[in-house]
Amino acid sequence: MDNNAITLMLSENSSTLLEQLREATPTQLLNMAASFASAEAGALGEVIQSGWIRLFFTEWQAQLVRFSHRFIFPKDSKQLLRIVRGQTASGLHCELETFQLGHLTDAGYFLNEEQGTLNIQCGFPKSAYRPYYQLSLADIKGFLIDHWGDFPTDISTVRDASAPASCIDNAEAVRLAQQNSVLFQQAFAAGCLPQSLTVDVLKTHLNELDNIAGQYRTLMDDAASMLAMDMWRIDVSVRFDDDAQVFSFFTFPADEYGDVIAIHGGLLSITSFDGIAGVFNVSDVESYTVIDALTGEEVDYVDVSVDQNEQYQ
Repeated sequence: MDNNAITLMLSENSSTLLEQLREATPTQLLNMAASFASAEAGALGEVIQSGWIRLFFTEWQAQLVRFSHRFIFPKDSKQLLRIVRGQTASGLHCELETFQLGHLTDAGYFLNEEQGTLNIQCGFPKSAYRPYYQLSLADIKGFLIDHWGDFPTDISTVRDASAPASCIDNAEAVRLAQQNSVLFQQAFAAGCLPQSLTVDVLKTHLNELDNIAGQYRTLMDDAASMLAMDMWRIDVSVRFDDDAQVFSFFTFPADEYGDVIAIHGGLLSITSFDGIAGVFNVSDVESYTVIDALTGEEVDYVDVSVDQNEQYQ
């Protein structure tokens, strides 16, 4: 995956790169970005001119943030809700509508399954007035939940990746989680490209990411002995006209699938380490695949489009 990232970005098959990005573990995400550092100046100039490098890092950062709470409980409930309306020219779902959620309700949004609406409580800085934005579920494919601005390092307890509801205060595990947060924070910052971008400036950012990726690989070599590292990847295939797009979510392994994958009221929801990660209309979902993220082995495959009504009554 790492060696051909620039080649894929410059090819007409750049959607393959996005699929790889969305399925990547944190180590793979950092390695993918770091691999650009060895690209020739001409190739980097091309991806700058095409705009692809900016689009890539926008989505790359969104994927990185999804791992920020893998070990650490969030300090607050700041969330972004991203609406999945359909495919775009680039194939990047991060370009779709995004809302900063308000905090006057527990979640910042609620589903009215009876009326078939998604009600979003928008957040506006320094404003007590936070209106609701209402969408018909029939008009969208689903939505994604992302935490934002949250790479806390001032922590005293961490969660066990295999049991996210529980926490531990083992000194070594806390140190691991703090180092994890620092590196994620630094990586996210390095992925923020300036408005005026040249090959030399881009190279500086990529070299920094290459250094961070090396540190993260070393950190993860010691991680298994400090904290459980079990993790599932849930790949959800969603139909878009004659095509399909895969959305990947990372979550804890569960004895009962219902703890991480639920179908109710015509909606399929995926629960990640820190709560709901994505919701889709079942009528738009072709299938979902459960994969052991560490070994790559398939745990289960469910064809949602076949006998939906019989399977999930």
